[in-house]
Amino acid sequence: MSNLFFTPILNPPLGSTSTRISGVPIRFYAALQIVAGSTAVFNPQEKFTVLLWYSINGRGTWKPAPFREVSANTEDVVKMFDLQESAPKDSTSPDFKNTNPRRDIFVLDLEYDCDQGPLQFCLKYRFSDGPWLWAGSRIGGADGRVVFQNGSEPLFFCDLFEPTGIGATGWHAQLVEDDKKLGRIWDAVWKGANLGGGVLQLSMGRPKDLEQWMALVKIASPWMGPIHGTTSFTTSKDALLVLYQRSGDGKHVVILPVSGLGGGSAYVTSDSKGRGEVVFKGMDDFETERKVQVIVAIGSDALETVASAVAYLKRLVMGVRGNRLRIERVEIAEDRQMWEDGVSYCTWNGLGWDLSEERIFGALEQLEKAGIKVSNLMIDDNWQSLAGRNYGSSGTWSSFEANGKFPGGLKGLVSNLRVRFPYLKHIGVWHALHGYWDGITRDSALGKKYKTIEVAWRDNVNSIDKMLTMVAPEDVERFYDDFYKFLSECGIDSAKTDVQCRIDELVNGSDKGKLAKAYQDAFKKSSIKYFDRRVIYCMAHVPQILYHALLPDDDRKVFFRTSDDFYPNVPQSHAWHIFANAMNMVLYGQLNILPDWDMFQSSLPTYNSLHAAARCLSGGPIFITDTPGEHDVALINSMASPSPAKRTTRALRPSKMAMAGDPYVAYHSTRLLQVRNTCGSGPGARLLLGVFNVSTVAITELVDTKTGFQDIEAGREYVIRAHNTGRVIGPTKILGDSKSDSLLVVGLEPSKWELFTAAPVDTVYLRDMREVKIAALGLVENITGASAVVASRVSRERNGKILITVELCAMGILVIYISDLSSIHAVKLGGRNISRGTCRTPDNGAATLEIDVLRAWKTMVPKVEDTVTVQIDLA
Repeated sequence: MSNLFFTPILNPPLGSTSTRISGVPIRFYAALQIVAGSTAVFNPQEKFTVLLWYSINGRGTWKPAPFREVSANTEDVVKMFDLQESAPKDSTSPDFKNTNPRRDIFVLDLEYDCDQGPLQFCLKYRFSDGPWLWAGSRIGGADGRVVFQNGSEPLFFCDLFEPTGIGATGWHAQLVEDDKKLGRIWDAVWKGANLGGGVLQLSMGRPKDLEQWMALVKIASPWMGPIHGTTSFTTSKDALLVLYQRSGDGKHVVILPVSGLGGGSAYVTSDSKGRGEVVFKGMDDFETERKVQVIVAIGSDALETVASAVAYLKRLVMGVRGNRLRIERVEIAEDRQMWEDGVSYCTWNGLGWDLSEERIFGALEQLEKAGIKVSNLMIDDNWQSLAGRNYGSSGTWSSFEANGKFPGGLKGLVSNLRVRFPYLKHIGVWHALHGYWDGITRDSALGKKYKTIEVAWRDNVNSIDKMLTMVAPEDVERFYDDFYKFLSECGIDSAKTDVQCRIDELVNGSDKGKLAKAYQDAFKKSSIKYFDRRVIYCMAHVPQILYHALLPDDDRKVFFRTSDDFYPNVPQSHAWHIFANAMNMVLYGQLNILPDWDMFQSSLPTYNSLHAAARCLSGGPIFITDTPGEHDVALINSMASPSPAKRTTRALRPSKMAMAGDPYVAYHSTRLLQVRNTCGSGPGARLLLGVFNVSTVAITELVDTKTGFQDIEAGREYVIRAHNTGRVIGPTKILGDSKSDSLLVVGLEPSKWELFTAAPVDTVYLRDMREVKIAALGLVENITGASAVVASRVSRERNGKILITVELCAMGILVIYISDLSSIHAVKLGGRNISRGTCRTPDNGAATLEIDVLRAWKTMVPKVEDTVTVQIDLA
């Protein structure tokens, strides 16, 4: 027995809190996995005995409840699909006899009186007559918990917080929304004295009935990041959003401090004495009285409750702002699509500080040599004409024109680039919101052309205060119009506008108040006028920027960096980068943006595919920053495919913005990170679920498809495909009642991932009444290949034949599930029959047809169109 290695896998899982509806039995699933060492011998007929041990809220008497064994995929109560590539291997174990472990499946329907309180549980099991083993807190792990949602009476604001601390009784909360489905929203205003400048801290009290929480906090001046906790809310950092779940009723509460309506930034934090209080923290920018305001919402779904709270904030912001900015637009010749959907190259980190025209050309030539033709180029920092750069200063900006490493100036560079690389659609440059890191060179041409002011800035890196020269607020609109006009005349049509946090870092609140809105309005106005809003907001995790510039739906979506930088040489940063982006999207997914999860290097050791999968799933742009000559061409090709439109390459982006499926999963937990997105809309939408192991140990989980996939259509069948393994399962209804579930067994090593596509099934009947089920899954070779499917439909022709039509915006190998492959009569591309040599039925145990659309397209003389159409006749 000593050479047998057991892994118990439970759903609901150990180590976290799950939510169930009260009044029905709690269904538990257990998969007991056996991996045998090289000297182990065991009888396949030997069985497990599995017990759930549980108690009320972890207190009092613990009771056992026995599981019963079931056959996966055959019994109605459970469909369990093994979609992992191989069994995660315990690094402490010597070697393994079998790479495909034995798994025994068990189920338990536990009758439990939900009114008693949350359920806490662990697992006890034995194999054959071996010793009893535990999973959970009894061996240093963590128990699982279940809280229950019920039809309790609506709560009032006073039911959410226990008044403690200074100011806790001074809040007046007005109920502004009451919806049975979405929950309740309060607009809470503190009725005490509204103080002027400085920092104001007021307790809201201790959250009642706290089960678990997450918060998005300031991890640095430019960046927010997620933190998590359980029964006590404790953080020394400033939070932009707090989300917590209540243990008594399972409801979710959102706390959203209001910033930017009349000046000042607002956050929440906890009290310094460790009492678990939520403390409002306001930093004033105007040295005048201001309104102290917090939005509080409660609902049954965590992410929907966040969305409801932010939607109310949006109404407040739009009401204060009034009419949108009136902006004269310069005629933009290029279409916008390739900015968003093109593969982009950024010179940072690939080229870094040592930037020159020669090095930019060299990088693009190396990409071209590798067969990679990028659509967009972002020329990052260090193209500018600078002064005063030394050990203690990043330098100041002295001229719009490029420095001496660009002999023909910026216009000459762009002209040469477009001649040499005619496939470049968009070329952009980097600059700081206020010009450059340390401002404007005071005695330069720029400093003399515009009115400037001297402002005090706290340099936290060197722990000193500095005086920066910045364009004065009354002249900043003229400054931006001149700058972007110059860039536009040079052929630049996009910008990465960085260091947007600098104004928020100024020492004096009055300086912040004078500059913040002026710079944001001028930047926005000129970006619309000259670049059609092709800009990236970077280092901009500042409340006033988020809510003043990015929350209102008053113009086109912009790229917005949603996390700290990609650090290629810091291995421990890579898993965190994915995790932070996914969690930050809980809030940022409500903004009028496209999320930029930052550039990455395709040749990065170990973590390159992790970054690639995350970028593909994000719904935002694809930026690579490869060192010249160092490219993983296959990985880049898995992110994009040739488009029939003007023979360009298209990054395959989902339709929405991805975010974490469970916002309470902590970074240091032993849980897989689940990230969801959708391709298309309505009944034909294809659903995406990315599963990432961001921990340091191998993890196997039972992933519930009901909660894993987003936007599921109730009662409809889906076919599921795993990208890495190529496994296809279904058709199956992945949304059932409490007595029928579909679970994915997902096992991943650290830094590994899998992406699942769920495609809806159409059922048709041939003339001989044979039933055929059909699902278009997308392009096989692309991580998010489902995004290539613009439309898919099944129709019956007048002659009685069934016609499958799939419209694609990119080309590769299209995979379609057809349950009766013998019914295929002909395959057409653009209305013309294609040879059987471009089609195959892979030996993967699934009824799938793979069509090499790109190969067939190359043999034709097609029209240059945005999409290409594949048709399949069924006889």
